[in-house]
Amino acid sequence: MGVAWQVEGDWRANDRKGAIHDGDAIAVGSLLQPAGEGTDQSIVVLLPDSQRVLYECFSAQDCARGFLVPRLMNVPDPFAVKMLAQVRTVLERTGNVAPSPEPLTRRPIPREELVVPLGPENRVEIGGLVKNLPGGRYACSAQRIDTGNAEPLRFAVEKSAALLPLTLPGAGIYRIMIRDNRDMPRIDLLAGVVNADRAAALDKPFGRAKKLLNAWTQVFYGWPVHEFLRAYLEALVLDVRPARTAEPDVAAIDGGAQGGGVTAAPQFSPHAGFVGKDLVVRLQSATAGSTIRYMLDGAQPTLTSLVYQAPIVVKGTGLTIKAFASAPGKRDSPIVTGTFLVDIDTEKGP
Repeated sequence: MGVAWQVEGDWRANDRKGAIHDGDAIAVGSLLQPAGEGTDQSIVVLLPDSQRVLYECFSAQDCARGFLVPRLMNVPDPFAVKMLAQVRTVLERTGNVAPSPEPLTRRPIPREELVVPLGPENRVEIGGLVKNLPGGRYACSAQRIDTGNAEPLRFAVEKSAALLPLTLPGAGIYRIMIRDNRDMPRIDLLAGVVNADRAAALDKPFGRAKKLLNAWTQVFYGWPVHEFLRAYLEALVLDVRPARTAEPDVAAIDGGAQGGGVTAAPQFSPHAGFVGKDLVVRLQSATAGSTIRYMLDGAQPTLTSLVYQAPIVVKGTGLTIKAFASAPGKRDSPIVTGTFLVDIDTEKGP
């Protein structure tokens, strides 16, 4: 199961009831379709094998096709599956990550997430990006977000060493904004403050999640790394267990997109995934006399897109193909997505 993210408009899946919201579970292979009257609709689907797929449509005709969520490119790491399940649970419970306690300026503010040990007399020492701040006086606001709408605490602190000392009310999850002496925001921090023994135990899975998400966004640009790390940090600190997700309706996934009045969706040969260099990809629809249209730049194909007439060569680091099929007297097929990534190990050979 993947995660729905940045849902704009009214989206439905053929294997579940009700509208899709941010954080909802999305099954691979399911058919997603905008259900509202609006035409500018979009949704991002994040899958546990690192895939980040954007679907969007801008006309009623294009929206009517729907989109098939791609199959996984490989067997995901069990840690990744559990991590995304915990993130889903937090997002579904909270509706999203808590907003910053301070208004943000137009200038991007560096964000960070840390597990922080709680010391004697509720003192903590903040590291990470804080180590790069020059010495001097800073203004901080700290809002505990795991106890409802707590008022932010405001205090001044002197940085005279690598770490920034703070005194907090106790263990919990804090949104901390650090501002310099010109009142400019310098760091937007989410800190999971726990006792020292627990901090040591949480550091390992949180560090692993951070490496995994940063690696994924190198493969598929645009992963919401900080938002997911914040949700995962909340899951670890509050011991949030993954909610049981209803098993997808396999019959709906496998058969819901096809029917006598719908053109068969294009199939990729070979299947999408990690491949060797200069691979040749062929597209074929099972509907006789169908025409396949495709795009290679990540955009959704339309009736004005390229017509498939010859195999597509995958060069460089990889290629993402989006395509649909149409045939006389039938509705267009859903749009399918195939991502072919050049596997460096494959190129090396045995």
